[in-house]
Amino acid sequence: MVQEQYGSHDLEQWREEQERVEEEVVDQVLGEGEGELRLEVAMDGVKAHIDGTWKEPKVGSIQVRRVVPGAEEPKLGEVVARRYTCVLGSADDLGARIRGIIREAGWSHLRIGAVLGDGAPWIWNLADRLFPQAPQILDWFHLKEHFYTFANVQFGQGHPDAKAWVEAKMLRLGEARVGAVLSALKRMKPRNRAAAEEKANLVRYVETNKTRISYRQALQDGGAIGSGAVEGACKHLVQARFKRAGLRWKRPGFLNVLALRVARLNGTLGTFREVRSLPSRSAA
Repeated sequence: MVQEQYGSHDLEQWREEQERVEEEVVDQVLGEGEGELRLEVAMDGVKAHIDGTWKEPKVGSIQVRRVVPGAEEPKLGEVVARRYTCVLGSADDLGARIRGIIREAGWSHLRIGAVLGDGAPWIWNLADRLFPQAPQILDWFHLKEHFYTFANVQFGQGHPDAKAWVEAKMLRLGEARVGAVLSALKRMKPRNRAAAEEKANLVRYVETNKTRISYRQALQDGGAIGSGAVEGACKHLVQARFKRAGLRWKRPGFLNVLALRVARLNGTLGTFREVRSLPSRSAA
């Protein structure tokens, strides 16, 4: 087991060296180029079978994006540094780790450009506590999926009218016409009971997140409107390794392997091998 190979002292020594290397790299990158640096924080949850039951490890991504304020044409800012983390615990545990990463990386002076998520209440509740002044952005693609869920029931699965209707609504949402889209949606007559249920779900989802559908402003500010960074991290950190057919995990083994996978995604796995004097090879 990983727990037997790598004791807590080894992992602690590795983490200290890892943080030192990361700080050097980040300082070098942030010191280059022009523009304003902002942080983007995204959060998500993913299921894994641990200690005999399904649990939800929580994943966070922190990106430093360089944007050019006042640009004539909106342009997505360049990501110049990033960090990922994952905790097997509460939303507050993830929040503490995110704040720790920002502090350890020397990013505390940077403004939070946005907090992105898929609409899960725990994400917005945590964002309210961690970064009360930061804009919250509902992931564009999750919102689009919700519109398609209703449209495929209303117009028929895969019907051309479903696609045309969704694209028209997303265009209006991109133009900051949330109120108009909601009003039109409420006036629609569902074709059957299933459509009525999906319509109610969609209306509730949009109304709950209407202040987070600020896509035009986010794009003008050079920020992202999708939480793809954290969703990719969920796949690489948890799904690809811990959700293979038939796998069941105990908490210690899960956490040890997770630590290695986080390091690999952050590009610091080599520091662990150096601390342990291990040859370079594929791990985790």
